[in-house]
Amino acid sequence: MAAHIIGLLAWQQRVDGDRALTARGLTARALSSAALATSVNTHPVVVRRLLGQLKAAGLVSTHRGPHGGSTLACDPDTTTLRAIYDAVADQRRLLCCAPGTARTACDVGQQLHGWLQTVFADAEEALKVRLDKVTVAEMCDQVHEQGFGCGAASTGLGSVQAGHDDVVDLGRERDHDAG
Repeated sequence: MAAHIIGLLAWQQRVDGDRALTARGLTARALSSAALATSVNTHPVVVRRLLGQLKAAGLVSTHRGPHGGSTLACDPDTTTLRAIYDAVADQRRLLCCAPGTARTACDVGQQLHGWLQTVFADAEEALKVRLDKVTVAEMCDQVHEQGFGCGAASTGLGSVQAGHDDVVDLGRERDHDAG
């Protein structure tokens, strides 16, 4: 889910950048936890928990209030999927044998438990190595090249924004405030 959230924020930054907002000193539109949750297909509370972890890692910025939401705080060209994984992974192993599952009276169970732990640790390390080779920008490029999207050519987030009044177009609002 965390990579999905970062991907959406990176996509929003890219779309807003294409609109030349950055050239006028404006930043990407913030997306609410409700809008992100719609795309991820989970509850906004789950998204807010992940956003807290991503913010602590310096990957996103969050702002409260009526025009609040989250934006990307990292460089998508240099931030890897490994950074996202590390931000939200807990201290437990991804793959593991439950503690106490090996019967101490069973020689096979004792040996198998230890052997599996080694195999699982190697697999998790291979995953981390692979994640370290893919940047957020590459992820967005590949998804875009494969033709996946939410259906709105103008924002790339059509289904995320549809029906969500809490997703605010800050660029349009700033234009109005400036004029």
